[in-house]
Amino acid sequence: MVLQTHHIGWAVRSIEKARMHFQDLGFIEIGVPIIDQKRKVRIAFLKNEQITIEIIEPLCEDSPVTNLLEKSGPSPYHVCFIVSNESPKDLTTQFKEKGFIPVSASESAPAIDGKEVQFFYSKEVGLIEIIYEGMSL
Repeated sequence: MVLQTHHIGWAVRSIEKARMHFQDLGFIEIGVPIIDQKRKVRIAFLKNEQITIEIIEPLCEDSPVTNLLEKSGPSPYHVCFIVSNESPKDLTTQFKEKGFIPVSASESAPAIDGKEVQFFYSKEVGLIEIIYEGMSL
């Protein structure tokens, strides 16, 4: 299994306000914000020469990001990796053997061009997201 870092997910209360501060740090916006109704969030991507950040704003009180913001305030909360040549079923088996717990089934992500993504959790590492490169639902 070969993992390539794609982005860091960052919970924010307001994409507009966070974007201004990240721009002050040398980041530029990639594309336009996307609404993900299923996950109840609005997402924007920012990039500098070295890293891509996905800023994620909750759309409503029952968004999972709302709870993160209440507990930790604006902060990074997941790292996203791309995998090639791995099926969701095979990767889930491999990750389970390594102690990761799947917290979602693989599903299409509108903010990542409809590519298939899946989330896993480890109490030692936290939340990670996997993008299945070359796979779309």
